[in-house]
Amino acid sequence: MNKAIETSYNEAKKLYARHGIQVDDVLRKLSDIKISLHCWQGDDVQGFLFKDKQLSGGIAVTGSSIDEAFGLIETIEKAAQIYMLIAHHDIQQRITDQELADLAKAFNVTPKKGILNV
Repeated sequence: MNKAIETSYNEAKKLYARHGIQVDDVLRKLSDIKISLHCWQGDDVQGFLFKDKQLSGGIAVTGSSIDEAFGLIETIEKAAQIYMLIAHHDIQQRITDQELADLAKAFNVTPKKGILNV
């Protein structure tokens, strides 16, 4: 840990201790709590801030880590960009259900039953 950060951290621990909070104990307890990271569009935040507002859609993801959650957000964003680039074009190439099943097998994943006609 950087010396300046360590010094600041120790000073903060002292301040919390004055209020009866043992930071190391709290951090130990927090390490056992699973956290989900969610990402909403800015307008969705109003659903949390105001009782008379509702969430309006957007992206909501969770993951077992921040990296996983952000990876999902990036994947969704890229898929949306690709869709917007090709949405007004006729589909030139198609993948058959069998080809998709073969890809799933190659990547060792199992498609949900009833999705593919194979």
